[in-house]
Amino acid sequence: MEWQVRTLLSKGLKMTTMCLLIIVMLLSSTVKLGSAQTSSDLHFDNALEWVLKSKMVVDNPSDPIYDQTTPPMGGVFLDFNIDNGQFVRRIHVPSAAEYVKLTSDLAKIGYEENVITRLKRVSDFLLASTATVSLDNRTVTVVAPVWLYKENVGWVPIVEEFYTRDTLNVAQALLQAYQVTKFDGYASKAKELLDTAIFLQSLEEGEVEGGELPQWTSGSLPWMMYNYEAHSNYEVTFRDLDLSLTDVIWGALTLGYNIWRDEKYLNSRDRYFEFILRSYQQSENVRYPYQFISDRAGQGLYFANFNSVDKEWGPQEPFTTDMAFYQATGLLINENENLKILGRKFLNELSLLQKGFYFEDSYYPDGESVGYGNATIGTGQYLAVLKLEENDVLRDRITEAIFQLQLHDSTDVGSMVYNGAWEWSPGSRLVESMATIITIHSLIISPSMIPKTVVHTHSPIFLIGVTLAIIAMLASIIFLARSKLPKPSSRK
Repeated sequence: MEWQVRTLLSKGLKMTTMCLLIIVMLLSSTVKLGSAQTSSDLHFDNALEWVLKSKMVVDNPSDPIYDQTTPPMGGVFLDFNIDNGQFVRRIHVPSAAEYVKLTSDLAKIGYEENVITRLKRVSDFLLASTATVSLDNRTVTVVAPVWLYKENVGWVPIVEEFYTRDTLNVAQALLQAYQVTKFDGYASKAKELLDTAIFLQSLEEGEVEGGELPQWTSGSLPWMMYNYEAHSNYEVTFRDLDLSLTDVIWGALTLGYNIWRDEKYLNSRDRYFEFILRSYQQSENVRYPYQFISDRAGQGLYFANFNSVDKEWGPQEPFTTDMAFYQATGLLINENENLKILGRKFLNELSLLQKGFYFEDSYYPDGESVGYGNATIGTGQYLAVLKLEENDVLRDRITEAIFQLQLHDSTDVGSMVYNGAWEWSPGSRLVESMATIITIHSLIISPSMIPKTVVHTHSPIFLIGVTLAIIAMLASIIFLARSKLPKPSSRK
């Protein structure tokens, strides 16, 4: 402000006292606004610093902070325990996929130079987390959910279970990495994973055609494939139909179609969403998203949740907040209005669960909290979905609530690992990469980042549209031409 006043005086500008007062008031207002912005920028800068430098993402496997375990390059640790200053020995592939999606979006809004090295490094780790296995006498590409550390062995990917959600999520992450880097290896591996998902859908379709599943389950996808006894072939949870794949189904298959222009991706995507609509038409009393259609509770195929703590299934078991938001988000980003309506219904119900913009980790189907504690990830997901809905009424207040939970620690370990990050649950002393990544993504996300179905010029739908438009235009020209012709004179 002083520099501006000196500049004005040096130019010989004469001002009245009233004008000076007005300028001082305006400048004071600007300073106040600038201070508020600086505070917000500081929080975001700390978060970005975590993205670029935190050792929860492995840049140097030989770093002493990893206790000589030599984790895989580009791996992302799920948790860090602040109290004992150690990483929980669990490299989390879903967190790595979310990291690649976050850094891909950061690259698109001007941070490519900052994030490109780590984006490639973590994308390469995703490639290393894939494998080929035999399913129904066919070789398919799958992705390990986690890497665990085993004494005298080292870090190994878990191969007993492969989840459909991970298959689609990693495919989407690799496609987004391909869009930034143009590295064909990411695209080709993503294509293999998409083909696996489509094959799984065809296997479910075979169950429908064979009478093992009802017609309304057509288009569904299974929860996972498994092999617990090292058999040569994997099995599929045909009767655990996953309802929570909407966000990754939309993202992965829409990008797949946009890149390769193959209708099979659109067909698979749309058939899954048709299954979702039919499922929720089975009952009018559903308030919150369920994770599954399953018969494990012994009541035939019906809505069910899986309680991962008690290992119980059923319609009265609790749902997790993150899975509910994943599903609601996928419905809201869909281009079908009926699906958007269902998504808004779930969003409205979920929003009533928050207290001060914080959500419990899990709730029973009647809305009662289980009591596991608040889940930071829920607040980030809530902010993201409101921004995608272009609902700005609560945006600033939720952002403030998020920043109130951000960790700040300038000690050596803090600055290297978790400064600018978030805990799994406030006060838990357990820093979680997944919650941190989802939360940071919510701060930058916008509707323009969501894949939209591209109508290619050679597609049948486009050609039909063009043909009809041309016919309409020709008809208009003919009509106008005829209207301007001279009328024949009448004769007596």
